[in-house]
Amino acid sequence: MGDVRMRCPSCGVTARGKSEYLDRKIKCPKCQTSGYFVSLLATAPLPPTPAPIQPPPPLVATASEPQAETVAVDVPTVIATCATGAGLLLLALSTLMPWVHFGAGGLNGLAGDGKIFLAMTIVATVAYAGAVIQGGWLPATFSMGAVQCWATVAAFWMGSMVWRVNSVVGTMQKEDNPFAVLFATQITPGSGLILGLASSVVIIVAIGVTVFRHRPQPTGILAVYYTVQGLACLLGVGVASIVGTLPES
Repeated sequence: MGDVRMRCPSCGVTARGKSEYLDRKIKCPKCQTSGYFVSLLATAPLPPTPAPIQPPPPLVATASEPQAETVAVDVPTVIATCATGAGLLLLALSTLMPWVHFGAGGLNGLAGDGKIFLAMTIVATVAYAGAVIQGGWLPATFSMGAVQCWATVAAFWMGSMVWRVNSVVGTMQKEDNPFAVLFATQITPGSGLILGLASSVVIIVAIGVTVFRHRPQPTGILAVYYTVQGLACLLGVGVASIVGTLPES
């Protein structure tokens, strides 16, 4: 018979010995206690082989319902955009209204330089609509800057017309001719001039709010914007000096 592994019943130490020792009372070499050693094969069978651990199933991305994105609405920008569009519309309509009131009648804006004024306003309106539809800070900045330039020139234009009408009235009132004084009292700036001046100011302020709330990242673009607006003011002064000194037809 061969060797087997056996265990001491007292201290549990294991040893290898001949199988015939299992039927004898022998002394344990560790605890020195005499007893019958038992075979490990008979009393302690090998534990069962554990089942292999299955890896978890791979995660599969399931299509989830698209969640509606929350878009923050910039209320001041929306108001400024609408105000600019309304200002351009009123600026165009101002040319269809009387620029000079005289008694029960008056002089319509299209009868004089209003045709040029209307054409420039239409071009500015188209440029502004394109900037709003196309989007993007670069084209929008240039387009809105151009529209604001025209609004600046238009404000000087309308203001000079109002000043010219009032200056004519003041000059005629200084004369000793009673007919001239009576004639002067019938002349007043027309509603078209007042509406055009107010609309120009609204456009300037509204576009300024839009540009400053969405400043272009490259500082050079903002410097160009300031430069162009400064040139627009100089151009407006030149237009005002020309329009304001022309004699009435």
